[in-house]
Amino acid sequence: MKEFHNCEPDFPVFTKERISHEKYHEKLTGQGIDEGIVALVLINNMSAASATGFDLYRLLHEYILNIEVRMKINKILKQDIKTV
Repeated sequence: MKEFHNCEPDFPVFTKERISHEKYHEKLTGQGIDEGIVALVLINNMSAASATGFDLYRLLHEYILNIEVRMKINKILKQDIKTV
C-alpha cells in the first residue's frame, strides 16, 4: 500500500463504523462503492473496472443498493456456481 501514500485526497478513506450486510443498502453510497472499486482495481493491477461486457460499477451499485437485484443475483449464484 505504500504506493498510495501520496494519492489524491479523494482516495478511499476508511470509516470506523462497521456496516453489517443488513444495512448495506441504507448506509453505503454510490461514491463509497466507486471508491471501493477503484481500490480493488488498483490493488489487483486490473486494467479497468468497466469495459465492453464488464462493468463492476453497475454490478456493485445494483447488488449493494437494490435488495431485489441482490436476491436475484444470489439465487443465480446458488444455482449455477459451484464452490471452489
